[in-house]
Amino acid sequence: MHFLFGAQLSEAIIESAARCSNACLVSGFIKSDFLQRLNIGQNCKVEVFSRWRLSDLVSGASDLQAFEEVANRGGRFFINPKLHAKVFVFDDTVFCGSANLTASGLPRSDIAGNIEAGVVMPMSRGVADLISTLRHDSLLLSKDIFEQIKNEVSQCEAEAETYSNEGHSRMPSAFENAVLLKSERTLTGYELPWTESPGDLLLGESALSEVVHDLELFYLKKGPSRASIASAFLHSRCHSWLVRNTQEPISFGGLTAKLHADLRGDPLPYRSQIKNLLRNLLTWAVECDSDYFHQTYHRRTTSYQSSRKV
Repeated sequence: MHFLFGAQLSEAIIESAARCSNACLVSGFIKSDFLQRLNIGQNCKVEVFSRWRLSDLVSGASDLQAFEEVANRGGRFFINPKLHAKVFVFDDTVFCGSANLTASGLPRSDIAGNIEAGVVMPMSRGVADLISTLRHDSLLLSKDIFEQIKNEVSQCEAEAETYSNEGHSRMPSAFENAVLLKSERTLTGYELPWTESPGDLLLGESALSEVVHDLELFYLKKGPSRASIASAFLHSRCHSWLVRNTQEPISFGGLTAKLHADLRGDPLPYRSQIKNLLRNLLTWAVECDSDYFHQTYHRRTTSYQSSRKV
């Protein structure tokens, strides 16, 4: 294992990349010219993992074109909202450090770019386990999903005055929908709001476990605005689940049964907890999606229906 920093690190990475036949690149941020910057050969098999939150794409921290460059070479491009690691594998050589796949992260000289540091080491079981975990937990981008994300980013850029950085911290809705559809499970108790209403994030103590959970769940910072809370909820997996299951009017009891059947995870919530989680979800929907989500009171029950199309 060797420790490198600055231009030495960039030069060593580029040298290994230029002669490899298999490259696996893990980087939170990624710019469109990274394949040329690394001088990766046309015949090299490329696999890429990046974060791709809306804030990354709208701000330009990451480029949409990076996917097209990988796809044009027949490579695979995965996205994962939790990704912050920087690990580059070239055949059996591994670089692990602070550098992203950007011009600042891989400067050609010590005068330009960031001061990055890392270690170079042989391939190990731990690195293989990391890559295997990322393949399992990340979404493999298809051209169709990419086009949906591209359109959503364009819409965010066109409406820049109504989108705060905080709101962009969520993932693109195409990502959330695709993950929910491909997943072996529909939801876990963690993926439902724990606060009783969105207002709790505005008024509640930031140290309360329920508030902390929901801020993390919806990728929100402390003290969020009401608009950013609503935007994050409308692009969440729990909202997608609710919309799909309320295309026709359904009672609270009927929704409880559906949620009980769909929840996965260990340990499963008790039935009473499921009802409380559902009540939270319904309150969030009524407050954040009032134009499309409707509740109708009957003599002995309440029914719910979404007019959004799935």
